[in-house]
Amino acid sequence: MSDDETQSEPAVPIKNSKLLTDLFGYWPDFHDAEILDLAMSVGCAKPWIPGCESPFLDLKALLCDWNGTNARTLVEMKFSSVSQIELSSFSYQNSVCEIIFETKLRQLPDGRGGLSALFDVVCVEIVANCGVAAKLECNVVEVLSALICGEPD
Repeated sequence: MSDDETQSEPAVPIKNSKLLTDLFGYWPDFHDAEILDLAMSVGCAKPWIPGCESPFLDLKALLCDWNGTNARTLVEMKFSSVSQIELSSFSYQNSVCEIIFETKLRQLPDGRGGLSALFDVVCVEIVANCGVAAKLECNVVEVLSALICGEPD
């Protein structure tokens, strides 16, 4: 990403995005990040909250800051209330071209033949250089941690 293309904040609301923007000085596009781990689960908040049983996707990626220190950073993110997901080609190497975040309005069936009120969902697309590619819709994206691991080789 060139200096003209950097975003100071993510394009959509992301909980704890400051963990990355404070570290890098901008919101990264995840170019050349390596996805190390993807885990899907049906989880529940603790303490239990009614209606909290929703699918989660946890992602761990090793990210390089090409605009600054070139330091490697292990980033952990959680995608909550995943409603749509497509995954392909998870491999021994999962290099990212970019991760795109957008919002769109969605309605769901209300159980009485009608539709719910409109609400925002976050659309996430992991564009692959090689290995895993993904598209998903979720209600919440959260940065769980960002740990500097050292300089690249």
